[in-house]
Amino acid sequence: MLIKAYQPQRTDLFINTAWGLPLEQMAKSEAQARGLTLLQGRWVSREERRRLKEEANACRALRSLAVLFLVIAFLSIFWTITAVRNFGSPGLLVLIPGTASLAGGIGLLRYTRWGRNLAAVLFGLLLIAPFIPAGSDDKGGPFFLVIGALGLYYLFRKTAGRIFKGGC
Repeated sequence: MLIKAYQPQRTDLFINTAWGLPLEQMAKSEAQARGLTLLQGRWVSREERRRLKEEANACRALRSLAVLFLVIAFLSIFWTITAVRNFGSPGLLVLIPGTASLAGGIGLLRYTRWGRNLAAVLFGLLLIAPFIPAGSDDKGGPFFLVIGALGLYYLFRKTAGRIFKGGC
């Protein structure tokens, strides 16, 4: 697991600081006596290790959600072209969720509060999609529920809240 700083200007996030002690600064026996473990060439405490992993995992989850929104946006562009060919100008309505997904994905990649809020609205809409006639397919309904619930879970975790707290 390679930990990288994802908001270098935010020193309130532990992952962006000079965490731990360099390997050469302390002997292995002394570090083990103090209860430190090795993480990426640096001696860290259990609490530091836990928090670093937590913040790195939250970063990965948010980036994955952003990629999901970007994929949805590009698929909506494809669907819009197909819908306009088949149905004419009413097919342009497909651009509305696509544009919202594109904006949400960009906002999440930049760790902005508005991106988080937009993503939360989109995941909330996924939660109600199975209960409207257009999304009530027996096979797609549970998929929407799971994706919506997981998205909201990862957006509103405590660690994600710390990441979005500073906002850009």
